[in-house]
Amino acid sequence: MKTSETKIWSSVVLIVFALIIIIAANGWKTNLKLKNITVSGNRMVTTEEVLKLLNIEVGTLIYRVDLTDIQRKLLEHYYIKDAIVQRKLPNTVHIKLIERTPLVLVSGQEIMYMDEDGVVIPKRTLTDAFDLPVLSGTKIGNKNNVGKKVTNQRIQESLLLLAVMKKVNRPLYHNISEIQVKDSGDIVLYTTDGAVPIIFGHGDLAKKLTKLEAFWETVIRSKGLSNLKYIDLRYEDQIVTFWNDKESGKVL
Repeated sequence: MKTSETKIWSSVVLIVFALIIIIAANGWKTNLKLKNITVSGNRMVTTEEVLKLLNIEVGTLIYRVDLTDIQRKLLEHYYIKDAIVQRKLPNTVHIKLIERTPLVLVSGQEIMYMDEDGVVIPKRTLTDAFDLPVLSGTKIGNKNNVGKKVTNQRIQESLLLLAVMKKVNRPLYHNISEIQVKDSGDIVLYTTDGAVPIIFGHGDLAKKLTKLEAFWETVIRSKGLSNLKYIDLRYEDQIVTFWNDKESGKVL
């Protein structure tokens, strides 16, 4: 009988002790104050810019800081693609940014950039400098399109081509000075050296890019671009080229 009573009292004491700890912990947590806001993943957007945008007072109770609202405000910024916001106890809110990276420069009324998703982003400062190809043949380079995603199929195809090229063959990407979307829908690249047209047409981009890479490695690296008039990738199993020398019109 005494053993049973002892077990009951022991259980009651443990439960009470646990409740006291939980209440104390909750009290400790609810009184924590924000001291630091840290930012990572930012290159284009400065930490100072983020803090000014959020305008959160240091000393605010950390559990009163609305993480969802912080994320919403951040995503309104043209250069922020995504943001992960976390509390790091006892006194820090950490923000990890995923920025929009300019992929092309858009020709038009004003200097604009576009990322690989097709979102138009503004040139931010006079010192902004990116080694980017120009996207031409479009009418989207004005401030009314800033922040908007361009859904035109041919433009999206052009961006996909450049994005893949940048990932798999960065030297080739940096050898492209312009990408043009023709009225016919054909995509044409122009080389940095000599402005040689590379006619992609449209569709089968991966296959055409593989052919171009092979041609670039086996022919262009040895012969250069000085005598080349154009490269045409629109044909199924061949590359058509036109040269200024005796090999003019040769089909490879």
